[in-house]
Amino acid sequence: LAEKKEALAVENKALAEKKEALAVENKALAEKNKALAEKNKALAEKKEALAVENKALAVENKIFKDVMSTGKILQPLGLVVSSEKVTVLRGNTMTYTVSLNMAPADTVTVKLDIVPQVPDVRLVPASMNFTTANWDAAQTVTITATDNLTTPRTGTDNGTIVHHDPDNNSFAGKTIPLEVKPSPPSAP
Repeated sequence: LAEKKEALAVENKALAEKKEALAVENKALAEKNKALAEKNKALAEKKEALAVENKALAVENKIFKDVMSTGKILQPLGLVVSSEKVTVLRGNTMTYTVSLNMAPADTVTVKLDIVPQVPDVRLVPASMNFTTANWDAAQTVTITATDNLTTPRTGTDNGTIVHHDPDNNSFAGKTIPLEVKPSPPSAP
């Protein structure tokens, strides 16, 4: 019986060591999975940015083809944006305006996105329409940077506000750097 008890103790020790080794291996795999998830997120953001850049290049290509076929340099339809850079403090809003540089032949839709997405930041509206009647009337874009009180952001977040043509046929896109800074600490 003593020998059997000793053999079981040895077996239990071996199982405990195996369990500990598996726990270490599981922790390493979890860290590897987390790193891969972050890498996938970065690649998705890069893919999104490249898609927007590709849309802008498609419009530039269309303009080039138009010039080559007509022999004339035509003024391309473009955006007039009131700000070259937007900085907003968390817990605040900021606005800027968008219009067209000339009357479009037909209704033009401008879609707005933030690339990469900045946490707790919203653009309103997400898209706007310009017509032959309102092309030069500046439309307001409001950026709201909420201050998430459960997990407050302490550093500055950067992104790019992208204005683009979802149909790829009207105008070249325009980008504006976006900087979202943390709110200053409140006075005691």
